[in-house]
Amino acid sequence: MYQIEAFAIKNPCRGVCESNNAGFCKGCARSRDERFYWGQLPEYKKRRILELCSLRLHKWQLLQNRAARASQLKKSKPVEEVLVVQQNLLDEQGTPTTDQSQRSIFSLPQIAPENME
Repeated sequence: MYQIEAFAIKNPCRGVCESNNAGFCKGCARSRDERFYWGQLPEYKKRRILELCSLRLHKWQLLQNRAARASQLKKSKPVEEVLVVQQNLLDEQGTPTTDQSQRSIFSLPQIAPENME
């Protein structure tokens, strides 16, 4: 639920005044007509324009975040380089290996409960 505005709605201009490819201002996210007719619009239309601007700015932020993540993924190492081949801890019969180069949790010494403190 929205509260009724007690004061006149201020012009949302941020002084950027540069349009993007879609024709919206990069500073306030208003269209050309929304900027041009701002002073002549009734309060309820100004509120609706501000809601739309908020949605547009949020969408632009999401798109910028998505583009930044995509560029980071392109710069990162391929998945194949990141994966490390895990050594097999079991032999062909399924028993734990005893090879010292392939230490497993099964080959760790067992500690008696009374020695654990």
